[in-house]
Amino acid sequence: MGTPRNGFSKRETFILSVDVGTTSIRCHVYDKSARIRGSCSTKVSLLYPQPGYVEIDPEDLWKGFVTVVKGAVQDSGLQMCQMESLGISTQRATFITWDRNTGKPFHNFITWQDLRAAELARSWNRSCAMKTVHGVMKMLHFLTRQKRFLAASLVVFTTQHVSLRLVWALNNIPQLRQAVEDGSCYFGTIDTWLLYKLTKGLVHATDYSNASATAIFDSYQVSYNFPLFYLSKNPETMYHGFHKILSLYPLVGWKIGADVVYLAEGNAAGTGAAIKWAQDLGEEEETNGFTIVNQFPIKEIKAKVNTILILIFRNKQLFEVMLRETRIPITKIRADGGVCTNNFIMQLTADLLGRKIERPSHFDMSCLGAAFVAGLGTGYWRNQKELKKLLTTDQHFLPRRSKADWDKGGPYRGVLQSWERALQRSMHWYSQP
Repeated sequence: MGTPRNGFSKRETFILSVDVGTTSIRCHVYDKSARIRGSCSTKVSLLYPQPGYVEIDPEDLWKGFVTVVKGAVQDSGLQMCQMESLGISTQRATFITWDRNTGKPFHNFITWQDLRAAELARSWNRSCAMKTVHGVMKMLHFLTRQKRFLAASLVVFTTQHVSLRLVWALNNIPQLRQAVEDGSCYFGTIDTWLLYKLTKGLVHATDYSNASATAIFDSYQVSYNFPLFYLSKNPETMYHGFHKILSLYPLVGWKIGADVVYLAEGNAAGTGAAIKWAQDLGEEEETNGFTIVNQFPIKEIKAKVNTILILIFRNKQLFEVMLRETRIPITKIRADGGVCTNNFIMQLTADLLGRKIERPSHFDMSCLGAAFVAGLGTGYWRNQKELKKLLTTDQHFLPRRSKADWDKGGPYRGVLQSWERALQRSMHWYSQP
């Protein structure tokens, strides 16, 4: 508490930050030193109405969001009025549409993992229109040498982009199509939905990072790319205006003031679900005929170990792709997320990459990053130099042998090669999601 002044006492203030992930929603209360004063989390319930479909109930998500915010403040022993600002970090490319007059959604959130538009993506990528776009962009790059045209000449649609899943929704949900024609439809990613709910429908906006994952946003111009509206058949009236806010995926990472930070991002879809699956193995007596030893199936022990190894191998694959495609020297590797608390995973990853890996004291970096940006926006922290001083390291993991030694004949080399061969064989198992 501050000293009495002008008849009232100035209270210490804090920053609330929420991370809406694929499998959980977490909230922390941070103080000036970036220490966590209170926390709360809840699970995200994923819905699988059909094979390949992955959805989230919007009202369940909103209730979970409110629950963790209230729970974190309560856990801190503070009051809501002491929270100076709220930072939000969300999974990208998960979207929803709703009636702008009633606020009622036309469907559940269609998540970034959803595969219902897989055939549509393949069709568009093989289309004459896309070939024309690629050809024109290559010519413009040749004439101007501008990298934005080179990037556009290589772009392809994937199911992780919002655009084609939105096309699917427009083609398959009559009420949505009608609302678009009537001009009464709102579209948004999770951040947009939460902001709309928090402001009781007054604000319909997004940040640059979420917008850049839609495949209809020009990250170089930091604006929607209207020719891509035509290509993906998405009406412009559905989309929100941009607020020049501090934002939290070739993607925009965030924008602070006039500075735009770009990302080259790779991901391993389903990592959290795979780890959860491995954790759940052996919890039930029914084991589908596996032999039980000490109440745990031998084959399930192997499944747990293999799940961890696959995660590490995927890290190595992503690292090598990043080096090859960006041609940017990587000078520092920092791990975050719950998985980084596992010393075996961190050490073996350092061994396979042949690089030092830093594990920060704050491993929940999504929440911390959103808190930092929110705090900068309100003046809670003065500048980015001040924030850098708040970042501390828990442990460094050094490679025990050189990368060349591991590549020649390390103990996991045979397993890694087997995994790579199996991965190649599985690439074309299914023609439908």
